[in-house]
Amino acid sequence: TVTLRPASGQGFKDAGGAATSPLVYNQANGVAIASSQAFNVAIYVGVNNFFIDGIQLKCTSVDGNALIFQNDPTFSNVKISNSILQTALNSVNGAYTGVIHLRAGTAENLVLNQRGNSNGISCDYPGTVNITNCTIVRPSDISAARAAIYKASGGTVTVINTAGFGFSNYVSGSGYSGSNNASDQA
Repeated sequence: TVTLRPASGQGFKDAGGAATSPLVYNQANGVAIASSQAFNVAIYVGVNNFFIDGIQLKCTSVDGNALIFQNDPTFSNVKISNSILQTALNSVNGAYTGVIHLRAGTAENLVLNQRGNSNGISCDYPGTVNITNCTIVRPSDISAARAAIYKASGGTVTVINTAGFGFSNYVSGSGYSGSNNASDQA
């Protein structure tokens, strides 16, 4: 089992004023990981039982891959939760790139701030993916493009209580199931 989580009292949820702080990457609010490496992944999930919980993660490079990349639809017990993820990523790999590239596992209670022209969460050719209680935003100073959630054919993607704003589409690709979602799209 691999778990990435801040030590007790060192995460953004523990920062002074946490209840009123904006949910954006802010190193002053606790443990934060920043990457400026072009054409690389900040965190590559290459095993079962991989957990990311309560971190802030940002990539400032506009060229590259997802912040978190999980590329095996057969993996089990992969969970990304309670985190703030921000990127300026442009879609050098076409529709398949997103802030998170997730082929199997769970994304829950996340705030994704996409400041480039890529997707929010990419689920290309997935196994089983569950996306719950996430907010996926392309800020209004960035032109609308791509999708909050991209799903290619195959697999099962379930999206519940998840909002996507500022993208050209809420979901693009071959569909998903779910309920209680919100978007600024018609």
